[in-house]
Amino acid sequence: MPDEEGQGRPSETPDYFKSRYQWYVETWGENGKIDPEKQLARVRAEYEQYRRDLRAGRIVEVAPEGPVQPGVFRFIGPFTAAGRASTIEPHPTDPNVAYAGAAGGGVWKTVDQGANWRPLTDGLGNLSTGGIAIAPSNPNIVYFGTGEGGYATGFIPGIGIFKSTDAGETWRVPANVLSQLVYRMLVDRTNPELVLAFTRDGVQRSADGGLTWARTSDTTWADATDVAQVPNSPNVLHATFANQTANGRYAKSTDFGQTWTQKSSGLATQGTYGRTSVGVSADGQNVFLLCSGLAAAGYEQVGFYRSGDGGETFTRSFAASPNILGGQGWYDNVIAVDPENPSLVFAGGVGIYRSTNGGASFARTATTVHVDQHHFVFRRIGSQKVLWFANDGGIYLSTNGGTSFQDKNTGLGTRQYYGIAIDPARPNVVFAGAQDNGITRMGENSAENSGI
Repeated sequence: MPDEEGQGRPSETPDYFKSRYQWYVETWGENGKIDPEKQLARVRAEYEQYRRDLRAGRIVEVAPEGPVQPGVFRFIGPFTAAGRASTIEPHPTDPNVAYAGAAGGGVWKTVDQGANWRPLTDGLGNLSTGGIAIAPSNPNIVYFGTGEGGYATGFIPGIGIFKSTDAGETWRVPANVLSQLVYRMLVDRTNPELVLAFTRDGVQRSADGGLTWARTSDTTWADATDVAQVPNSPNVLHATFANQTANGRYAKSTDFGQTWTQKSSGLATQGTYGRTSVGVSADGQNVFLLCSGLAAAGYEQVGFYRSGDGGETFTRSFAASPNILGGQGWYDNVIAVDPENPSLVFAGGVGIYRSTNGGASFARTATTVHVDQHHFVFRRIGSQKVLWFANDGGIYLSTNGGTSFQDKNTGLGTRQYYGIAIDPARPNVVFAGAQDNGITRMGENSAENSGI
């Protein structure tokens, strides 16, 4: 949980972060401010060199069990645990394939439903992932939005939207920085060049595969923080907006994000709530919202709301109980709806909560899954229905509607470490302290034996 491990609430800047901030600003900034275009220019040059080195065989990949070589880094662990994951994107037709986005570790891909993972962005100098989207009509086209959406003090700003036309093997570096924070991304069902980015700078829409963008949401609506697409009517979108302090609102689009109409009937009074998550049933009639309160209320939830008429009007199912958000509604706040059963709804804050009556009541479930939930995806893929979770502990999967959950973090090397130390008497022993994941010991006689 961020307050315990030093992640910090939006307005806080812990003293032990200040030296890191100072280095970051001195490296990437001008006059005390971060210059994202400067970062982007450097990443572009470095990635071009990385691709040349790969083609020339100058980059050597060393297996974890191989010998250490001078001048060559290799992964030493942990091998069975990951760090904060901000997003998960399953393949539209293959239930075994998915892309995971790490808060500080880039994009990873599995082809065996999470049994193994492979990094796709090691050559990029900014690995903060906000959103990933696969084009349903051409799954080789993948979009990757850098910059984790949100305002925690440890979040890393991004440098724009990257695109791959070979399923993530290579990436097109953007010409400029669209936004430094990306929350979600969507690609049109039939046109792989029509893409939406939900960002700190509102909803951004591109009709040319991300070469150019135009903002379609009102400039007063702050960040576009979440979106739910109606499965049976893919041009109908439900989105939420907020910033780190307030301005929570909900809007609907019927033309795949080209225009938006705010809806508020039955919702909390404008200005009394902040970040909000959204989910929708397959037929588009049942829309669910989980609204966070503001700082004065400790970021507890204002309420869980349901609409039975496609988002035109809402009623509040409950307010404070159960306490899904756990005082962290600005940080972890998600919803997923069973694509075939609108009565089955999952909501996430610190923990995971399950409703079997359309949000009228919830019970906490999956206590073995890591806390702090950031993205749920519930989807029918072929003959299998999958429910993916991304949270502060990495990636989890359920294939039985949330009855049980599988840890899918083997080989997902994304744990965020704040500091490391080498045992002076035993150089093969390494200690590392992580965000929300305690202290790891790697080396002799440890659970995470590095083999060095």
